[in-house]
Amino acid sequence: MNTALRLCLLGGLIGLPVTGCRDTLSVHSPGAPSFDRATPGASFEWSVPPRFGMDRDGDGLIDYPRTPEQINPPSWTVNFNACALPTGEHRTDYKWYVDEEPVASVTSCQWSHEFPTEGTYNVVLKVHRVSGPVIWVEQVVTVQDWLMVSFGDSYASGEGVSEITAASDQLVADFEATVGNLLAAKQHLARMEQAVREAVIGRDQALAHLERQQDLLSNLLDACENPLSLDCLDALLGLPFDVAKAEFEGRVDDAEERLRDARDALDAAQDAFDAARDAVASFERLLEELQAGIGHAEWQPPYANEAWGGEDCHRSANGAPARAALALEESDPRTSVTFLHLACSGAQLDRSKANKLSRQIPWADELIGPREIDAVLLSIGGNDAGFADVIKACLIQQSCHESAVLEGDPVGGTICFLLDFVGFGQPCNDFYGQVFSQSAADILATRVATLPAKYEELARDHLPQLEGLLEPLDPLGPPRAPVERVRSRRVYITEYPDLTKDDSRAYCAFDPTSNPLAMMPVITQAEWRWMDQVAASALNGAVANAAGTHDWNLVGGIYSAWAPHGYCADRRWVIRLYETFLMQRDEKGVMHPNRPGHNNNGGAILSALMGELYPEGLSGKPRAPDEQFSPPVSLARAVTIP
Repeated sequence: MNTALRLCLLGGLIGLPVTGCRDTLSVHSPGAPSFDRATPGASFEWSVPPRFGMDRDGDGLIDYPRTPEQINPPSWTVNFNACALPTGEHRTDYKWYVDEEPVASVTSCQWSHEFPTEGTYNVVLKVHRVSGPVIWVEQVVTVQDWLMVSFGDSYASGEGVSEITAASDQLVADFEATVGNLLAAKQHLARMEQAVREAVIGRDQALAHLERQQDLLSNLLDACENPLSLDCLDALLGLPFDVAKAEFEGRVDDAEERLRDARDALDAAQDAFDAARDAVASFERLLEELQAGIGHAEWQPPYANEAWGGEDCHRSANGAPARAALALEESDPRTSVTFLHLACSGAQLDRSKANKLSRQIPWADELIGPREIDAVLLSIGGNDAGFADVIKACLIQQSCHESAVLEGDPVGGTICFLLDFVGFGQPCNDFYGQVFSQSAADILATRVATLPAKYEELARDHLPQLEGLLEPLDPLGPPRAPVERVRSRRVYITEYPDLTKDDSRAYCAFDPTSNPLAMMPVITQAEWRWMDQVAASALNGAVANAAGTHDWNLVGGIYSAWAPHGYCADRRWVIRLYETFLMQRDEKGVMHPNRPGHNNNGGAILSALMGELYPEGLSGKPRAPDEQFSPPVSLARAVTIP
């Protein structure tokens, strides 16, 4: 709406005369657009350029707006297309009007216009053809760029799914296959080693048997040099000498053949053992060769002058909030998305922590300024509840769900041995070598109790710092404090997932004879059950209570959707220990969502957003940006074209 019209409307609201209003609100002159002249069946298309999801500099990373100027551009481009209208064979003139003002007269059916602000505009097109009547088209155009801000912890930043991974999907698959082949080869080698031992015993027994038979034949021959001796008669056993001699010689021949067979069996067993040993060595070399293919993970760089650094935030466009933003960008060509990604791994509500949420929020306000925020995406509370420490403690402690601290396996067994082939054996051992003075149960009980007060502080003290999240002040109404103006329904807080079950929704069970890659060493089925029914339940309960208390939107459905996709599932949505070392060269991604997991969580966020952003559904109009003064109904109405 033009400035003059806005002033006239304001004057009308407060009862003051404003110079020039008679001209501004007068009936249209013959050359101006008439909102009663819309040609039935005539329409034009319009769209806006996307703002999120591109990699314009070709560095392999999605581009983000990083400065106030990029977040708050001086104008908003809308592309119009009237090429579907009938034009005839001669020159056609297209005259465009915005809020009754003529803005362009062109001969092309395509046209772009820079709108100074977001908002709702009446756009009218007059198509003048050499032959045929003039075509009038009117549409209400909502210029809307969704400004989304992501705050919180590693489940929002994208930990575990760097945009450029240190190891490719193929390398990870090769590692998994080679580990499987190596373990099978080692089992076969153990069987061949046992077969060699048994063959040695068989050869020794055959040799001893031959020696006994040879001794018996020798005794017979020695005793019967004088056939009349009593010893000879005893050796003959009542048989004629020739018959007895043939019998003993036959026994020797049989013993010699048995020895030859035993020696052949030993040679075959040794050959099989050597082949199995070579196979093990070959798979071990292959694992070592895979190490050469492991590069470095690349994450989103920190923002310029970021208040707390940001190098270790591990932000990725593969994270759930970014996936939701990209899906929203792609869902409607008439709106665009500006996505500000400030979530940081390790973030807490706790004021004493370096990566605290209370630092992310003022930094966002500095970047955004007064521009209206359409959605604040939150994933927070897990670190304050000690959930990461709970998981680590259960990896190290025996019966972590009990109050007593009992040390478990300090090395992690086979998995660290396997990771040693690709250079991560020592970090794996260090991971398992951590020491906790409290049991996982005590960590949870102590820290989850602090969450309600921390969420209260977030709602009362921190979110009101976001000027763009506040309702505009009514110039005619009473003043209100920022905390009273926070649009809490634009805050979306997500559940945490279920990491504990297999494809059949049964709790993971540690089995040392199974594939160690599919299991978390030393975590028992009872501990998995406790992590789900007690730890995850307490954390998600606190999140849900905070949403209800502060009128935030709870992004639900995440926990339940994860039930058959836990750590030990074949169709898992979670990063395993070996995967985090391979893909990002550290242990920080373990027990975080992989790309399918983040996609699922992003889908849940998008579903929660759509009802608020598109009250009439995606096929309808988007929620309009804030406007201090709305145009009269007669000017803002949409024309229905049959």
